[in-house]
Amino acid sequence: MKPIPKTYLHIPNNFDFTIGGKNVDFAKYWTARLVELSSFTVNINKRIPFQQNFEHQDTFALRIFVGFDTVRVTEPSAGKEASLYVYSRQSGRLITQYDDARTLLKLSAGGTMFCQGLTIIIDDIGGHLPLNPTKEQIAFGEEDRGEIFKDNLFAWIGCMVHFYYNHQLDKFGKKKTALTKKVCELSDNLQTRGLKSLDSSSFTTYQLTSKPIGQNIRVDKSSVKEKPGKDTLYRLKTSKSSGTKSSRSTAASATSASTTNGRKRKATNIELQQLSDDIPRRKKPVSYRETETDEEEEDGELGGRDDDRKQPARRATQNGRGNANDSTDQSMSENTKTTEEQAASDPYTKAYYMDLCGDLTQRRLKDKAKIKELKKKIKQLEKQMKGE
Repeated sequence: MKPIPKTYLHIPNNFDFTIGGKNVDFAKYWTARLVELSSFTVNINKRIPFQQNFEHQDTFALRIFVGFDTVRVTEPSAGKEASLYVYSRQSGRLITQYDDARTLLKLSAGGTMFCQGLTIIIDDIGGHLPLNPTKEQIAFGEEDRGEIFKDNLFAWIGCMVHFYYNHQLDKFGKKKTALTKKVCELSDNLQTRGLKSLDSSSFTTYQLTSKPIGQNIRVDKSSVKEKPGKDTLYRLKTSKSSGTKSSRSTAASATSASTTNGRKRKATNIELQQLSDDIPRRKKPVSYRETETDEEEEDGELGGRDDDRKQPARRATQNGRGNANDSTDQSMSENTKTTEEQAASDPYTKAYYMDLCGDLTQRRLKDKAKIKELKKKIKQLEKQMKGE
């Protein structure tokens, strides 16, 4: 029986409709399942683009209901994207629906933006939407300037949906997972008694102003004032006070920890400098691999390792060369002097290691050439043996 209450939006509260001895309550379908159900009324011009004359008075009123569907968001097989339902007063029923209306409304269609069971209901309260002969679609071609009418219509709907979604998302620190969790929690206690139809209910409204921005219309956030409605059953609320207190405490702890770590880091750098002066330098590399690693970490020049050049602080700490004292000007000066003294007294310089690596590379290439030649001779001998 669910399709019948979904199809007809404007059934009065006192209307008695029974199927198989069971009463059908039309108010339960949307009112009972939409979280933070809000109502917007916009004025739409059929003939003049909103970019040309935004304040034009020749308009008609359109009512928009927006909320999060608790049933759809908890149903594994149901889509969670923004769904749009258009109800006509001419036909008195649902004429069309879009399971994912984000692209139509020029909203971000990437990832889970404008999802969480977001539901948009269009109520053509004045009967101004033109319909095709079967009354199953909006027939913009029936209007003199149908494309303008279409652009203005969906621009205004998109504006209200964009504002509503981001306004609710802000309550949860712009975290979509937190918003989804809250909507799912509210689905456990759905009310089914004493409900009124959308027409006769008082839902949450907003006092706001809008302005054109390029091909879209957007709400001026500084002008927004929310007016909670008594018939909005489920509200999206967060404990702002506890969150603020917690964030302040966290920020204070982080500042204190940062200061302490900074002091410890300075002391550690000074100790590293003192130790590096006392450690004897090795005279010969242990192996080719070890030499190559040291050179890559110190200068980032062997093998074209440019990414190592971007991390001088990390390389200096690993090498113990005295470059770990970048946090103070004094330690930097001491490091420079120490490096110059070591370079003057140490015959195993950077050039020495580079030459050594070059020689080893040449030897490796020669060995490969010899191996290749031996393999070739083996194949020739195998052919001769098969021929005999």
